[in-house]
Amino acid sequence: MESLPEFTEDLRQRPRTVAVGRRDWGEPGPPSMLFDRAARAHSCRAPWAQDRTAVRNMELSYIWSSMSLTRPPSSTFGGPPPTRAAAGGRRLSRLSKMSSSSVMKPKTPSKLLYESDATTTSETGKVYWPRGLTVSQTGDIFVADTANHRIQVYTPCAIHKASFGSFGTGTGQFDQPSAVAMCGDHHIAVADMKNKRVQVLSENGRPKRMFHTQWEPHSIVCDPDRNIIVANSNNEIEVYFPDGELYTTFKVNERLPYRSYQWPLFVTQNTRNEIVVSDPVTQLVKFYDYDGDLQSQFRPTVRQGVGVRVIPRGIFCDRVDNIFLVDGLNHTVNYYSDNGWHLEQMLTSAHELGTPQAVALTPEKHLVVTECSVNGSHCVKIFRGFSCECHKSRPGSVKRKSAGLQPAKSAPAAMISMGISAIRE
Repeated sequence: MESLPEFTEDLRQRPRTVAVGRRDWGEPGPPSMLFDRAARAHSCRAPWAQDRTAVRNMELSYIWSSMSLTRPPSSTFGGPPPTRAAAGGRRLSRLSKMSSSSVMKPKTPSKLLYESDATTTSETGKVYWPRGLTVSQTGDIFVADTANHRIQVYTPCAIHKASFGSFGTGTGQFDQPSAVAMCGDHHIAVADMKNKRVQVLSENGRPKRMFHTQWEPHSIVCDPDRNIIVANSNNEIEVYFPDGELYTTFKVNERLPYRSYQWPLFVTQNTRNEIVVSDPVTQLVKFYDYDGDLQSQFRPTVRQGVGVRVIPRGIFCDRVDNIFLVDGLNHTVNYYSDNGWHLEQMLTSAHELGTPQAVALTPEKHLVVTECSVNGSHCVKIFRGFSCECHKSRPGSVKRKSAGLQPAKSAPAAMISMGISAIRE
């Protein structure tokens, strides 16, 4: 069994490398300053969500009213404690005979907040084999709809907002786009995989510029100075200036000289001018500078499961350089520090997670995940990432489909009131 790596020094104190055209951002802020701006009002406070919460509260009142009227006071759901009989014997209740496992326990609220329509078609708002995604500063979600050859845009509630692009080789057209990244000035960079190029567009889909890559791009990320970093299908990292001029190319996995489509690289960037690469072949997370020199690496593990192997896939770094990593083997999303320590298992199948492909963090600290598999659903899901004031008092999560602008269907309030009246009669 492989033990966790031991670090004798604080990796935050190591010297930072100089990036291409980067300005000095300074050291990252304290862990408490996770975001540089205050989180705006959550979308779940919208009028339809408030109506949904009111209906849910009525459903709960209906359930508990029916239980209180159909069960005796000394049942499992509460009542006076057992008393002694007049003859001196002890009166036993059902509660004393039941085991602790049979007592009803409150169900843990699901982390799933919103979900797009999980239908594998080319209709508007539906995705088919979605791969990469990114989130803008306003919370809009841009998804690379690979099999439909377009980019889908969703609101923070997973409601379809817009889509642009079509199949082809012309400007603004795509052939299996595999990744998308925010590129400053309200622009996005799209990895047009089969066309072997990168297209930079505005947030509404208007083409701005385009340049070709050496190999088919699979993953893409942009730094704050709009330098574009591409992980290609030849297990290489390509670094480009904002105008598309190539700066450098370096190999990530020398043991794999051939082109790998089954085990592609995933790339992101942290605040210390480093290129963070998720390598599923060696099962390592590697840190490079802009010249291709390996700075450090770690092998991701799972603290809760001894001996559980992790195959890293999609990767995302937050503002304090902690890493969200998709486990392609166990279909989970794990949370690591930048020195490799496993902090938390954020999402599992217990949270209604399917087959994750990519992950990103919204300004409200929610997790956005794309899902697709041969026999599974093809959709975009938004999960509760960290605790927030908006969801502390709510009884569970609001799971919503994005097929239309109306909330999810539930029992009408009139039917609930009729049921309560019938029980009372």
